[in-house]
Amino acid sequence: MRTFGILAASALLVVAAIAARGRVLGEVEAAASPAPAVAAPADREAVVTVRIAGENLPVAALERALTTRKGRRLADDDLTHDRAAILATLEARGHLGAAVTGVRVTWASGAHVVFDVTSGGVYHVDEVKVVGAPATVARELARVPTLLRGQRWHPDRAADNVSLLREWMTRQGVPAEVTARRTVDHVTNTVDVVFEVKPTKPAARLSRGG
Repeated sequence: MRTFGILAASALLVVAAIAARGRVLGEVEAAASPAPAVAAPADREAVVTVRIAGENLPVAALERALTTRKGRRLADDDLTHDRAAILATLEARGHLGAAVTGVRVTWASGAHVVFDVTSGGVYHVDEVKVVGAPATVARELARVPTLLRGQRWHPDRAADNVSLLREWMTRQGVPAEVTARRTVDHVTNTVDVVFEVKPTKPAARLSRGG
């Protein structure tokens, strides 16, 4: 009987020791585990995602042009700016028929924005003319432009040719004002360009030198 009592007491001691060890381990584990992060309340008007939808688009270049960005608050002024920026970026790449057909905004813990865009295809240069030049240099001046039929349209090329023609006239001794106007054909995806030359000195002083 005494032996049974000793064994029972020993068993109770073992159970108590295990329980105590469990409590210690539990306390150590609780101390070692980081407290869960508390998320800051989201701004209901903040932009969560921005996407450009359409085929054959230079998406990376278009995204760089946008003012609407993830984390910023959605603003009508930004959306208006971005529509124009998308069209300007595409035009600079020859897409004169591009259009932003819509801007979709859905709300789910913030704003999800989608710009629907059509590229309209790449336009090419068709006819190039130089008008208004004095007869004494008109033939040579017509060969000066480097903007040629069949080239992919790029507004910078037209601007460069305006400078080129102006500089050429100055070298002939007669500075001139040069402007460019374009006519776009959305059926054939082509652009006609006319450079208009207006000398600022009398034609009699023109030189035939190159």
